[in-house]
Amino acid sequence: MKKVLIIDDCAAITKFFKRFVRKLFYAHIDVCTDVHDLQEFLEIHDYDVILTDIGMPYGGPLPIIKGFAPKSSCIVIVSAMNVDKLLQAQKDLIDEGFERVDWLQKPITLDKLKGLLENE
Repeated sequence: MKKVLIIDDCAAITKFFKRFVRKLFYAHIDVCTDVHDLQEFLEIHDYDVILTDIGMPYGGPLPIIKGFAPKSSCIVIVSAMNVDKLLQAQKDLIDEGFERVDWLQKPITLDKLKGLLENE
């Protein structure tokens, strides 16, 4: 069973992603809506997939993910930010040693998300 962590400060978005991931594959899914709680999630579980927004309050989740997520995790960055910022976030995580870092720019289509997650 895959372990998936969904990080976004909008509960409606996390609910949407959770429902979609459940349709795609059997998984243990955790949802984190506050970067202050993120460290606790990452200390408890090693996630196969981390689906995260980077435009969150309090600096966003990337600095915490860099320190705690296993390097084997597939990280999918989701953001409304411009492509240059997404590419920089992707590069930063790859430079930290993460094997697979993908990104999606909002608005997200189910086909794009499905394509990324099915390869996991």
